[in-house]
Amino acid sequence: MSGIPDAAIRQRRRAEQEMHDGKTKVPVFGTGRSLAGGHPGRAEQRRRHYDSTQGRERAHDTFPETEPHELQRYGHVAALSGQPGRAGHPAARNLRAGPPPATLAVVYPQMCTLGGDNFWLIYDARTGKMKGLNASGRAGEKASIDFYRSRGLSKVPARGYLAANTVPGVVSGWDEAWKYSRSALGSQLSFASLLDTARELAERGFPVSTSLAYWSEVDTDPTDQEFRDLQRYPGFAATYLREGKPYGLGEVMRLPELAATLALLADKGADEFYKGSIAAAIAADLEENGGLLTVRDFARHTADWVEPISVPYRDCRAWNLPPNTQGMASLEILNILNNFDLSQIREGSADYYHLIIEATKEAFLDRDTYLSDPAFVNIPLDRLLSAEHGKRQAARIRMDKAATNLAPLDPKGDTIWLGGMVP
Repeated sequence: MSGIPDAAIRQRRRAEQEMHDGKTKVPVFGTGRSLAGGHPGRAEQRRRHYDSTQGRERAHDTFPETEPHELQRYGHVAALSGQPGRAGHPAARNLRAGPPPATLAVVYPQMCTLGGDNFWLIYDARTGKMKGLNASGRAGEKASIDFYRSRGLSKVPARGYLAANTVPGVVSGWDEAWKYSRSALGSQLSFASLLDTARELAERGFPVSTSLAYWSEVDTDPTDQEFRDLQRYPGFAATYLREGKPYGLGEVMRLPELAATLALLADKGADEFYKGSIAAAIAADLEENGGLLTVRDFARHTADWVEPISVPYRDCRAWNLPPNTQGMASLEILNILNNFDLSQIREGSADYYHLIIEATKEAFLDRDTYLSDPAFVNIPLDRLLSAEHGKRQAARIRMDKAATNLAPLDPKGDTIWLGGMVP
């Protein structure tokens, strides 16, 4: 048993369900999106075998059993500063200088992997400057409506090789954030040292958390052929299952191929993922199985420093990433709520949730109308984030009636949030 009260586990699970299904999307200070909506990272999809005498050993004193995972709870400043987490805590000692982003790619694969993207908001208190880093991948050169139609498809599949149509940006985000930490924050850490803990956990193994055990069961549901039943993919089955079954809570999972990938990155740097052997292996696997990303797609990838967008909210200023992210939607919600006196609405009441839901509907209507790649489409951000637009949206909200003439929301998604402070 994890020692966590059942109520707390249920509450965490509800939050993760919303996060997993896209009802919660907050792309702040470094987020990760799993490849193809939750499919494991392509670089670690090749077959491998567990030592049958060790594959099911259970963690005892080596690692604490917690929910969702103890290694995620501490050391949050390490991503940029390289400083360990809470002094003296076992997890902090295990983390040493390893950053949670890399660690999450090992112990939290149900939400983020090397095959995902990440987005960063980084505030430098010394200069008063907020910086944005967009490490999301662009669509491959073969990706087009005609490409999918020629294969008898009317939409991009949610899973499988044809779902993987954008280059994974995670590693480029780590690399750019690390470079910034050295040039602007005075970090002396090497890129390789930032992967040490993640690599060790992948090689030695880690205890499966409540969250991972739960989602492994959900994601291997054979009755859901659109979003689940991931055991149909040999790479997933060989990596995340043993003898065709999900790992249970507290059992030790080892990811030796992922450890080897991290070792390559530590030795040769982030370019190995985009211009070296890792890119070549991923592209070859995709080509063999009818996928569309090419080595040229990987070589062309870059993570981009962008100007964050913001709105005033009460006596603060809220920041987020510009398109192609959904940051504009979260800021629009706050812009709308600026026009209501929330002190008069009890938190947790029906009116409280009604108001937030209606504001979200208004913001998502703009999102679905305008959000795209700003390299190809002009998005009127100044107007959408203006106080006047927020007032017009707020005026359409009725506290006695839910809006029914808006498009339904997309319930799919898989984003995690990670925050940190550099002293």
